[in-house]
Amino acid sequence: MLKKYLNANDLNCPLPLLNTKLSLSELNSGEILEITAKTLLHGKILLLMRK
Repeated sequence: MLKKYLNANDLNCPLPLLNTKLSLSELNSGEILEITAKTLLHGKILLLMRK
C-alpha cells in the first residue's frame, strides 16, 4: 500500500484544504494520504474525506 505525504504546516487557510483536495485527486484507490498541519483551534483538526 503506497502512502503519500502532504506537509501543510506553514500554509494559511485555505491552502491546506486546496492542497489536500489536489493531493486526493492524484491518489489511486487504496493509497493513503498522510497530512501534517498546524492549527490555532486548540490543536484540533477535523478532516473527513473519502476516496
